Amino acid sequence: MKCTGPRLLLWLSFLLALATFCFTGFSHNKGWFDVPTNTKSPSFSLWYVCYDGTWRECESVMSEDDKFGYAVAIHIARVLIITSMVFSLALTVMAAMTLMGSYKLIGFTYLFPVVSGLCCILLLVGCATFEGGVRLQVLDKMIKINEMDLKTKTYFAGYSAWISFGLSAINCVINVFLYLKTRYETYI
Repeated sequence: MKCTGPRLLLWLSFLLALATFCFTGFSHNKGWFDVPTNTKSPSFSLWYVCYDGTWRECESVMSEDDKFGYAVAIHIARVLIITSMVFSLALTVMAAMTLMGSYKLIGFTYLFPVVSGLCCILLLVGCATFEGGVRLQVLDKMIKINEMDLKTKTYFAGYSAWISFGLSAINCVINVFLYLKTRYETYI
């Protein structure tokens, strides 16, 4: 099978969608950020908050809502990030089906930039909601409690979420090129 320009773009789209799905999954791990203090430093993720630094004795992140007041932001971020995983998985499946020769998707390559664009927007809004609604809320409350200037430290889950957004943005551009190259094609 000859490797044409559109086929190469389709492979790139497939690999980036798969990587986006994986990194979005990693963003659900423990350790999005913490607020280092002289006392117990809380570490936050989408699902847990821990005070021991080892991520062994953790509670539901919602159990600390009365102290920090971030429940709405947590729920919005969770829904957006999980929904973006659905879109990245759909894009992965669509690209795999097209690579395996599903001619049903050849005339519908406009779906690729639409799905990747939705995934990108959902990740951007989900990450920004978590950063603004949770991280800044927690930091503000911790500064008021400790009466000192504090900074947060980002960990694996936080980096994974932002990497998945970057990958989905690149994939969106690749899928626009894919659509422009294949809009009149009958074979990729």
